[in-house]
Amino acid sequence: MDRISDGRREATEIRLRAYPPDILREEDFELHRAPVPRSLEAGELLLANSWLSLDASARLRMRESDSPYMPRITLGGPISGFALGRVLSSRRSGFAEGDLVLHSSGWRTHAVIRADETGWRGPHRIVEEPGMSEAAYLTALGPAGLTAYVGMVKLLDPRPGDVIFVSAAGGGIGSLAVQLAKIAGARVVASAGSAEKRDLVLGLGADVALDRRVPDLSAALRTAAPGGIHGYFDCVGGPELEAAIDNARPGARIVMCGTVSNYDTQSGSLPRNLFAIVAKELSVKGYLTRSYAELLPTVQAEMAKLVRDGRLRDRVTILKGIDSVPRAFVSLFRGEHVGKLLIQL
Repeated sequence: MDRISDGRREATEIRLRAYPPDILREEDFELHRAPVPRSLEAGELLLANSWLSLDASARLRMRESDSPYMPRITLGGPISGFALGRVLSSRRSGFAEGDLVLHSSGWRTHAVIRADETGWRGPHRIVEEPGMSEAAYLTALGPAGLTAYVGMVKLLDPRPGDVIFVSAAGGGIGSLAVQLAKIAGARVVASAGSAEKRDLVLGLGADVALDRRVPDLSAALRTAAPGGIHGYFDCVGGPELEAAIDNARPGARIVMCGTVSNYDTQSGSLPRNLFAIVAKELSVKGYLTRSYAELLPTVQAEMAKLVRDGRLRDRVTILKGIDSVPRAFVSLFRGEHVGKLLIQL
């Protein structure tokens, strides 16, 4: 057992106090403080987190029953989520003090990474690209970037002239997907829930930005793409998915990385036009980013080049301090933040 001899401050983590029956509240969380761990076992790492990623998909684990996505969070236990931290002490091969590490023990100021934590949610030592900020490894060069890249480039694979519809385009993943579609030569119709977000996506290159809250989104999409859409990048489900199916050309492709419209409720609804998937012979592909984890180094290199060349831009909302996490996460489902939501510690 390795002893950590320097005096470090108290550690703070966010815990789930109760499973919300419907809409999430700040009161469903609690802050827990404890001494920073003083020793490590073989194969472990101690990290001081500098950035936390707040991702809507964590809401799926805040329910009494397990989801097919991941097991539920244990009440009174720490909440996991992607984070960046610097190594304070290492008893793990390949990691040294000061290394920047991407890992999934977020929602806390300090993390001990166990020896058995491997794979996509295990620790990944970051080889820092010149000119890239630390935060970029949670956005364009991190899980958000990998999600957008896999869905848009690998699966949807737009051709020049294709019409591509992107939902949640003002968010961390959707805003990257819009730009990757434009880089591929597509015409992009985006949807977003506020004027600020619609201005953002137009500034990122989208040809049309629709208000997702209009009474008839399908009609609005039909006006924006009278010949129909060749592909749809779905983060939302709900009315956006229904509108995409309505306006899909025969043989169109739909890729789904999330259905955030249903995360913070127990009463989500399915599209009413599912048979059109059969009638139009549409291709619908859901995917989990972790299934493409081996692509992360390649995506980091490609996205870094696009950022340096000025062809890809990140939009990030940064809040500071571990105490801001509960309010920030709840507000995520109200659409209050533009771009990727990060907590700086």
